[in-house]
Amino acid sequence: MKRKIFALICVLSLAVAFFATALCLPDGVATANSAQRYFYGVDSTGAYVDMENCPIVVDKEDLDFYVYYDGETRGVGDGFITQFGFVTAKYTFRNPSENTVNIDVVFPYGYAPETESRKSDCKVSVDGENIDYVTRYTNKDYYDDFDVAKDVKNIKDDFEQDEYFSTDKIVYKYVYSIAQNVNGRKLEFNFTLPDDCKIVCDYYSFNKGSQNRMLVSTSDKDELVFYIVGADFDVSATEVTVIDGQQGGHLALKSRTEQTFGDELAYACRPEDSTVSNVDWYNALADNLYYLRESVLLRLDALRPDFYSLLRWCQYKLTFAPGQTIVNEVTVPMYPSVNTAYSSAIFDFCYYVSPASTWADFHDLTINVHTDGYMLGYESIGFEKTDGKYTCHFDELPTSELTFRLSSEENPTYKRTSSGLLGAAIVLRSILIISVILLIAGAIAGIIVAIVCAAKKKKKATSAKKCDGAQNAEYVPFADDCGREHAVDDIAPEKNDAPKENSDTQSETDDTQTEQSENQIAPGERSDVQASKDN
Repeated sequence: MKRKIFALICVLSLAVAFFATALCLPDGVATANSAQRYFYGVDSTGAYVDMENCPIVVDKEDLDFYVYYDGETRGVGDGFITQFGFVTAKYTFRNPSENTVNIDVVFPYGYAPETESRKSDCKVSVDGENIDYVTRYTNKDYYDDFDVAKDVKNIKDDFEQDEYFSTDKIVYKYVYSIAQNVNGRKLEFNFTLPDDCKIVCDYYSFNKGSQNRMLVSTSDKDELVFYIVGADFDVSATEVTVIDGQQGGHLALKSRTEQTFGDELAYACRPEDSTVSNVDWYNALADNLYYLRESVLLRLDALRPDFYSLLRWCQYKLTFAPGQTIVNEVTVPMYPSVNTAYSSAIFDFCYYVSPASTWADFHDLTINVHTDGYMLGYESIGFEKTDGKYTCHFDELPTSELTFRLSSEENPTYKRTSSGLLGAAIVLRSILIISVILLIAGAIAGIIVAIVCAAKKKKKATSAKKCDGAQNAEYVPFADDCGREHAVDDIAPEKNDAPKENSDTQSETDDTQTEQSENQIAPGERSDVQASKDN
């Protein structure tokens, strides 16, 4: 019984510990403020040339970063990727060969939502004269590490044809008007599609089976548009029912157009003012299209690159006469990471200098950071502070990438998201909750122990009463497992003359025991007898 009580108390203690832990954790667990405090930016890199045995050398490069807290370079972002400042890379290129060299240069500079149109965020010049450039886009997971040698290969001038969603895949576009009596309600379509056929539309829900069931909302719509890929199929000819059961007469065909996937559907989700070319948009969809091949019904928004997955590249061409030296400048915006957990936000800038190794030779790199803020730990990374800027110089290409941190304060301090009063309140609340739980647990444990003790006492009283009732009965020398002798009335008599024989046998036994008792020697007398025998 003691073991059971101990086990019960242990289980109760564990339960108390569990609930106390769950109730005493502060809201948000890690910090009292659950807002995102670190926003990842986009690393930048220098000019890159994808050309084997390129003879062009870099005699000099000047990197000038302009990051001002007051002024136009402060940049307005969308809360996730924020432009802050810009960088100008000024290269002095030289062609030491005796041949004319034409090169294609790309300068990656960050992500941008495909919903935004940024047509003039770069500037490229040669010997002080602006030249044309093209903004190219490639599909790049925002959280993947940037590898310029690998990622530059995603810039393609031709369509990367998908096995199913090729640009020449046949597509039928159906446009239906909606009856007034069902406008704003949901329509249910039950149908069986032909082989190698898919439907692309803005549907509400879908169940796939022997007969496909699709729900389409008509809310805020004057018409419904369905793209049928791979085979012709008129969805209005199927069983179309309003949710409440009314059937038939809900859609009227307005138009049916035969086209290819590359004519319209592939770019249906691209903004009208987007600067992304057809080939870049289609190739950016490549990964998405691969996973959509097995689907029967597709939402229209599935035909768009993942959000923040379009990496931008500034692409331009340079031509060198034999022995010619030119000065090429490229200016692009910066997108640093920002940590707002400090009294003044800390901006982390990263600029990849390693792509410059693709040039035949590289010398003389000067880096200037123009800012009205403060570069944190600038001396440890080789910078010197001068009037209005931080500067450093390398005779050769550095072996590591360029990183630095800026803040509007010289010594920003980490913000205690839980203030002293808030922390004390949390501790006090925890103590009060634990105290109440322990009091409740103690009361429950006391009640359980009292019930167990009362039950045990009652059982002892019942056993004692039973033994007292048997004291006046005739006993025989037969004991039970507890050492108590049973009354004769409790022993069933044997058949025939067994009771009499037992009585005679018992008398003889009693006589024998009496005789043995008379022959016993007391301990003191035994010693005297033993002594006389020894003598």
